[in-house]
Amino acid sequence: SDLGTILFSLDNRQQKIDLLTAQNNLAKAMQVFTENQAAVASAKANLANAQSEMNLQKAVYDRRLSLFKSGAASPNDLDIAKQAFLAAEGNLQIAQATLNSAIAALGNPDPHLNTTIETANIALAQAQLNLSYTLIQAPTSGFLINLNLTPGQRVSANTTLFGLISSGSKTNPFQIQAYILEPFLKNIHVGQPVSFTLRTYPDQTYQGVVSGIGYGIDINDWQSNQSLPTVDSSFNWISVAKRFPIMITVTSPHDFETHPFRIGSSVSLSIDTRHQ
Repeated sequence: SDLGTILFSLDNRQQKIDLLTAQNNLAKAMQVFTENQAAVASAKANLANAQSEMNLQKAVYDRRLSLFKSGAASPNDLDIAKQAFLAAEGNLQIAQATLNSAIAALGNPDPHLNTTIETANIALAQAQLNLSYTLIQAPTSGFLINLNLTPGQRVSANTTLFGLISSGSKTNPFQIQAYILEPFLKNIHVGQPVSFTLRTYPDQTYQGVVSGIGYGIDINDWQSNQSLPTVDSSFNWISVAKRFPIMITVTSPHDFETHPFRIGSSVSLSIDTRHQ
């Protein structure tokens, strides 16, 4: 299979419904946001009108009060002006409260920062992601092994259904794991050139480069004791050199059709330790 090839697909009817639901919820959130924006604008206009009306009624009341003090206005005229002023003042307070409520309902006026819209966008992204999971594509070019699927077969998440062995590329080259005896590790460095042959093709020589050197190996009782391992006093006093893993990246091109590399193949290699 090639990179991006569709290997198989899952029943995605529920994921499509979830995606449509998420899209509708986002549309509703945008509609509510627009309506709340209009409500805020209307409340601001009403507040401005209430402020103007209150200023007018206050001016009328102040003028009537002045006339009343000079005897040019009756007490009834003064009461009428006062009641109109108090009513305008109350309407102003109501208009301010309405604006505050509209602003709270709107939330952040920036649609990119609005919590309701952002929540709907996140739900939409999750629905799109879940739908994408129902289409299984090859993550790399390679060969399928142990493939035994039938239409309608039920599968579980995190279950291995078959293998995909990479055919190798510049971005995903083959790797060789080699084991070096510890007395020779001091001579091994990342970047040193490597020549190797496969037991499958003993007459073909390939090239690689040291790309990693292991810094530790498993020690008995290390994890259980969470301390330095103790040495048993009853042993035969023979110390066997341990082997540490190193990683080698294959750099030479090869014809995968005529000489395919196979996972688990035996390799004989030579590291040029003259390069530091």
